[in-house]
Amino acid sequence: GGDGSMWRERRQLAWLRAQRARCMTSVEADVVVGTWNVNAKDHSLDGAEGLARWLSWQSAGGNAPPALYAIGLQEVVPLNAAEMISVSTEQAKMWQQAIGEALACDGQAAYACVGQKQLVGILLLVFAREDVAQFVSEVATDVVKTGVAGIGGNKGGAALRLRLHETPIVFCCSHLAAHQDGAD
Repeated sequence: GGDGSMWRERRQLAWLRAQRARCMTSVEADVVVGTWNVNAKDHSLDGAEGLARWLSWQSAGGNAPPALYAIGLQEVVPLNAAEMISVSTEQAKMWQQAIGEALACDGQAAYACVGQKQLVGILLLVFAREDVAQFVSEVATDVVKTGVAGIGGNKGGAALRLRLHETPIVFCCSHLAAHQDGAD
């Protein structure tokens, strides 16, 4: 228009683009997500080498060690009445250690567990490459029980939210009722 508003708007947009380029950076981060129903088997079933093969970023076609690993396990404890009342964290600790050791097998990168959440037999673990872990913040977790009478922890889900740099990421691990009759 005759008042120059179009030119003023273009100058403002150009200034905003220049500020964005000066103030913001882009960071690419590979994330490996895996899930496994371990059927209450011992964490040493496949050993560190077996877990390392499963979690290998090289066999998945990756170019570099991923920034994050999110591993969801189901049935880390037997799903019996005793476990429903007093949930053991011993197996969860052993799985966390075994996966941590497996991630160290390639010798290319070290990883630290930045968050974990257990709901009876459901276990969600998130590991960050050590040079990336400093950029992980605001870790929060929660669970939803959908088992027996809607309150049992034998079925349900565990979730973990974190912020990597400025990007929020949520991981969920669920173990739900099998077959179509369990859909509700």
